[in-house]
Amino acid sequence: MAVCLAALACSACGDRASAPNTGPGTSGGASTAGAATASGGSAISSAGMSSNGGGGMSAVAGNGGKAATDGGTGGAPSVAGSAAAGVGGSASAGAGGSGGASGSGGASGSGGVGGSGGVGGADAGKIVLFDGQDLSLWKVHGADGPAPWNVSDGAFTVVPGSGDIETRQAFGDIQLHVEFWIPSTPVSNAEQDRGNSGVYLQGRYEVQVLDSYMHPLDGANDCGAIYELKNADVNASLPPENWQTYEITFYSARWSGTTKTANAKISVIWNGQQAQKDIEVPAPTKLGDPEAAGDAPLRLQDHNHAVRYRNVWARKL
Repeated sequence: MAVCLAALACSACGDRASAPNTGPGTSGGASTAGAATASGGSAISSAGMSSNGGGGMSAVAGNGGKAATDGGTGGAPSVAGSAAAGVGGSASAGAGGSGGASGSGGASGSGGVGGSGGVGGADAGKIVLFDGQDLSLWKVHGADGPAPWNVSDGAFTVVPGSGDIETRQAFGDIQLHVEFWIPSTPVSNAEQDRGNSGVYLQGRYEVQVLDSYMHPLDGANDCGAIYELKNADVNASLPPENWQTYEITFYSARWSGTTKTANAKISVIWNGQQAQKDIEVPAPTKLGDPEAAGDAPLRLQDHNHAVRYRNVWARKL
């Protein structure tokens, strides 16, 4: 209440208060977003007062949370801006409108477990590669046929034995957000026979997807590894049948004509934890497409397990 009275005083003298930005979420648990909690909590974030006397508060809450709003003075109460956050996502509040009318601005942020929105929380430049409805932006790897994987409940699932799929659009340097769900398999299965799939950047360089929960990382072939090159720096695995998140930053190899002058580089944030940082990849990983100058599609691997994917998007860097 003291904050609100102070803000009203500023409004009366023509000053303007603005809400602080909130921080990104972390893996698998509650995200600190100002006073917000990612699960089961309540959240209130303060927004600025309008210069014409209208204003109010915007509130943001994560999964299972509550949000409260408080109208301003000088006319009808207004809810200043809007805010949204995913599980473990991030959000920021905007300022109010004028004359008691609803303001514009607010927040953006999205994510699965431990995910966050785009750079700065903005949607600018985001290329949605799966909208939860169909795989029209994907095709069979190396051919023009439609992607044969199943789509249901806002996700798509590998059809074992149907082959890899790739985007119809080609990419160079990108930020990539991928959420994946690994099915439960018998613990007696061989290591590489436990929910295996992979994310191939430019179809060439694989970031491994695998059930590595409570499993030591070795051999550069577990989840989070750049396949057969480097283990993840941390095992951020969640138990099978939980949604997990990769935030990948990729810089493609540099070329002068047909001569490569610099290797590709990969960074991976896995469920909110840094798993790879600026790792040079000198050549395609196992089963990767040959290197060449120019952009190339993103590829997802069929390794005979019904791994699911959702909320796949990219942003060119």
